Amino acid sequence: VFAADRELSAYTGADPEPLRETMRQAAAAKNHALEASGLVAEHGWNAAEQGLKQAARAAERG
Repeated sequence: VFAADRELSAYTGADPEPLRETMRQAAAAKNHALEASGLVAEHGWNAAEQGLKQAARAAERG
């Protein structure tokens, strides 16, 4: 999701709709995975998404 968001933000072409659709699909997959993991039920959406963001940033840093 984060990579798709960066790609969409950097896009300067004439038709961003395909990238928007990719972003929508990635967000839907992320939300489904968070729900399936049980994190949303246990901690709520905000905490689950913040944890995911922190993990993604740590993975990008290596």
